[in-house]
Amino acid sequence: MKNFLHNYLIGTCTTLALSLVSLPVFAAGKITAWNISGDVLTFSTEEAKSNVSPGCATNTTYNWAVSTTATDGLYELLTIANEQNQPIEVESANACLASNVEKASMVRINYEGVNSQDPIIFSQLNFVARSRVTMAEETTVESVDFGLTSNTGTIWQAATLSDSYYAHNFGLLTPGNYTLQTKVVSGTGIDKEEVIEQVSFVVSNHVTVFEDASGNLYVQLTAAHNYKRLKLTNTNDVWTASELTQAEWDALSLSASDYTRIFGQFTDDAMEDFRLLDSGNNVVVTIENKGGSYEVILESNKRRIIFIHTDLLDSPVAETEG
Repeated sequence: MKNFLHNYLIGTCTTLALSLVSLPVFAAGKITAWNISGDVLTFSTEEAKSNVSPGCATNTTYNWAVSTTATDGLYELLTIANEQNQPIEVESANACLASNVEKASMVRINYEGVNSQDPIIFSQLNFVARSRVTMAEETTVESVDFGLTSNTGTIWQAATLSDSYYAHNFGLLTPGNYTLQTKVVSGTGIDKEEVIEQVSFVVSNHVTVFEDASGNLYVQLTAAHNYKRLKLTNTNDVWTASELTQAEWDALSLSASDYTRIFGQFTDDAMEDFRLLDSGNNVVVTIENKGGSYEVILESNKRRIIFIHTDLLDSPVAETEG
């Protein structure tokens, strides 16, 4: 007898109880296009839609839309998937946003490790373990259980079969390192057999900036930056940024750091830059987008505003920089 287990790590927003409901998946894959207009996000996935789109939709092949201001959590979940370049599954609401773009009713992230890197899961999303089990002929599944291990021990939970997947919602997890075991039991009595597969992942408070053993930092940018990969090095308080190839990135052994990043227009060229923040959300360094390459903005290049403090006789007594 052979058991073939295909494990997935699924994250879904706290408010989305539909993650275990038997609904069809209409599209899947990584996000290939991303555009925000007003309060509507339009995005596309690698795979074409498998459903019949509602009559209000003009693009019936790839485009989906969600509200950026709704409280359903879909926009926040998609932002994480986009920044981490993780594949997603999309379900249709059978309605449209922005007049003619099909609305998504459910989005799931199918977390996958990146070579030596463990998947990074956001701590503000429910963690749902899923396993699709394929059995050899004339064998049946007696039970599927998930064992979630952290620094506090292991919790075993029975999985529920839903839409061809065995699943269990572990809810919100605290930041840290985890291991998920999937145990499949088939047969009974002397024919009983058991198979266990294991996968590791990290739960983080932020979209993660990675680091190596030497303290160098690494970031993978969003689709708007063609998912470029950068190495950030600090030598004697001087930061440098260099672009890595796919092969160089794949050869790295990285772990999650305490840093995170934010995107925005931090210069006057109307191009999206990003900033590195420490664990206290203080700006550590700003990286400028030069239209395909990236440079560290040096303090000497910034405009300095000096506030001069005077006494009652208007004589300067102190200077502060703002």
